[in-house]
Parts: sequence; C-alpha cells; structure tokens
Amino acid sequence: MKKNDDVLNNGILKDDILTDLRIIEKEKVQKIRADFPFFKNNPEIVYLDNAATTQKPYILLEKEKEFLEKYYSNVNRSASKFSFHTTELLDKSRDIISKFINSNFNEIFFTYNATYGLNYLALFLAYNYLKENDEVILTQMEHHSNLLPFTYLSKIFNFKIKIWKLNNNLELDLNDLEKLITPKTKVISITYMSNVLGVVNNIESISNIVKDKGIMLLIDAAQGIVHNEIDTKKIDIDFLVFSAHKLYGPTGLGVVYINKKHFKNLQTKTPAFAGGGIVSKVNIDENLIDIGLLGFPYYFEPGTPAISQIYSFSHVINYLENINYYDYKTYEIKLTKYLVNKLQELGFIELYGYDRNEVSRNRFGIVPFNVKNVHSHDVSTVLDNYGIVIRVGHHCAQLINKKLNVDSTCRVSLAFYNISNEIDTLIQALYQVKKIFKL
Repeated sequence: MKKNDDVLNNGILKDDILTDLRIIEKEKVQKIRADFPFFKNNPEIVYLDNAATTQKPYILLEKEKEFLEKYYSNVNRSASKFSFHTTELLDKSRDIISKFINSNFNEIFFTYNATYGLNYLALFLAYNYLKENDEVILTQMEHHSNLLPFTYLSKIFNFKIKIWKLNNNLELDLNDLEKLITPKTKVISITYMSNVLGVVNNIESISNIVKDKGIMLLIDAAQGIVHNEIDTKKIDIDFLVFSAHKLYGPTGLGVVYINKKHFKNLQTKTPAFAGGGIVSKVNIDENLIDIGLLGFPYYFEPGTPAISQIYSFSHVINYLENINYYDYKTYEIKLTKYLVNKLQELGFIELYGYDRNEVSRNRFGIVPFNVKNVHSHDVSTVLDNYGIVIRVGHHCAQLINKKLNVDSTCRVSLAFYNISNEIDTLIQALYQVKKIFKL
C-alpha cells in the first residue's frame, strides 16, 4: 500500500480534511461511482451500509450475463469440448481470485459465503485435529459466523473455548494473547477487521507469536479484505475466509484459503462435507468401505460450484486490480476522519471506540454510535425518511455489545465510492432526530 504524505502524517490525518476529500472525489471517486449502476438508478439514496454488503459494478452484471448466455455448462466431469472450455474458464477464474491474496491456484476453494466457509473449517478441524480438552481461542470482537461454529462443536467434541477479551481501548492486546496460550492451544480464529468497531487486528504480529507453537491461525477476512491488502505469502496463516458480496461481487459465493502445508496426508482426513465431485473411487459393501478422495481444491468442493458467480467475481477482481483499489485506503481513512469529526461536533451523539482513539490505518471505515436517549431503531427510521441506509442492532457480534454495555448501535460503514456530501446529508438528518425527539 502506498502512503500519501498529503493525506497521512505519521498515521494521523491532517486538519484540512474536506478540501482534500473534494479534490480526490473530483479527480477519482466520481469516476468510480459511474462504474456502479446503483448510484445512477438511486440518486436519492445515501448508502452507508457497506459492511453488510457492497454495491456492484457494471462489469459484474455484464460478465454474469455473458457467461449465462455464451458459456454455461457444468464443469470438471464432461468430455465435450464445450464443457471442457467452461472448466477452463472456471480454472482461469480461480487463478485470478487466488492471486488477489497472493496464493497459489490450488490453495483456494469456493463455498456459498464466508459463514459457510467458517463453518466448514470449524467442522474440518474438529473432525481431524481437535481432541478432548484442546483449546480454541476466539475473541470478544468476533462475528457470530466465527464465534458460533466452534462454540457449538466444542460441546460435541469436548474441546475448550477461550475468549481473548477487548481492552479499554476496544482493542486486542497481544500481551493478553500470550497469557491465554497454553500447550493445549491448537487453533486461534480471529477476525481481520471488526465489523462493528472498524479495528484492524495485527495479524502479522499474531502470526509471529503462534507460528512456532504449532497453533493453527484462522482469519475471518470478510471485512478485512475490503479495506486491507492481504498477502498470504508475507503473513504465515493457515486458513483465511472471505465472501464475494462484501467485495463488490455476487452473493452466494465465499472463498476459503488453506495453506498448502496442510495438503500433506489430506487423503487420510475426513472432509467436512461429502458428495459428487470430491472422489476418485467409491467401493462400499458389507465388509468394505474404500473411498478415494481427489486432491485439493476439489476435495473441498462437493457438488456443482457457483460457476457463473465465480466467473463474474474474477472480473470484479480484475476491475479492482486495474483501478489500484487498495490505493483508496487513504481516502477511506480520510473520509472516516471527516465523519467522526462531524459526529463529535454533535453534542447528542455517543461514539464507541472513536471517543478515545484516533482514526488511523488500524481503525477506520466502520463507525458505531448512538443518539443519546433515542433507540437506534428510531434513529434508523428517521434516517430512512431521508434516504439514508445504515445498519442498526447488534450486528451479529453481541459480545461487543456486552463490552459496550448497550443493546444496539447505529453503524455507518463506508466504501471507496462514498463521498463527503453523503456524510453531510447524514449529519443534517441527525439534526432532525434531535428535533423530533426534543434533545
């Protein structure tokens, strides 16, 4: 990631934020918005719910349509030239997506979404690696999709769950992790970036702590990959999961990375799910069960994959690469700073995390808040009248709410296509909340 000294100064953003934002918006962001049909078709909507899902570029629509009209067939198991070509397109798409995280072609497999991928890995690890009284470390900032699979499975397989708690800055202290680790610790499963707090965890440092201890590191990158470049060659991790729909891609598609070091003896492991497409032979009778499993990645992909979605998502990845997507990180940080500054000017807003921490490369993009003495759902109802889309509730991360001592929060989540005028509209609508509820 390139650092722009005009935007960042030792990690702290400079004062003249709005001027810088307007320049970047005029030169770059407005062109980006033109690539997304949502903004043309919904000029009255202010979309600030990108942590839930992102809008889709034209290229996704075009390539999905192209595939269904020209190339659609099943893959992998046909001898026809047409179907073989479709398989080649799938393989090429897999290669493009794998390179986005600097992994090898055969180190990723596809699922329905990130939640499914996390469940798959939890079950695979429980079947093959976790024994009674082994320990799995999760964190207090986890999305339920990472928290619940291991928690439920711990009751069946009798391994133990440990929770790495947030400190008073609503961050994870590495010293606390080292205190939690014991010889029985086998897995640490952690989010790359909190979907509530916007905190970016130091995955590289965590990896350095655990890599020589025989502990497997699983990363939920559903939020993190949207805002942070990931290099699986640079950081030693075992497993990583993300979804396409949060990264401007289609729904119904998740991506799972497995470090190739786990390919050894894969044939002796029990797959979490089984079915057509993962076996080379099946011989079963009263006295014999002889099943030969295919290698990676097909071992993990029973049934027909989401072929058209994989194809179209690979073209979204090409689009992101072509516009140097991660160069927009500094813009997102600056836009977050503008939002937080505006919210801090309102005397009736309670911010979480940003009330005690600066916006930085390690905390940005997602901003939770409440209007004092007004329920978040009432706030959302007023904002909806102004065409403003945010998310309210516990955001599938109730352990964070308990730490904050609140039942629900309003969450604004930004993307690289959002602009400062949308923040201004939000602030104006919040003044209406104040007026309506006589604050």
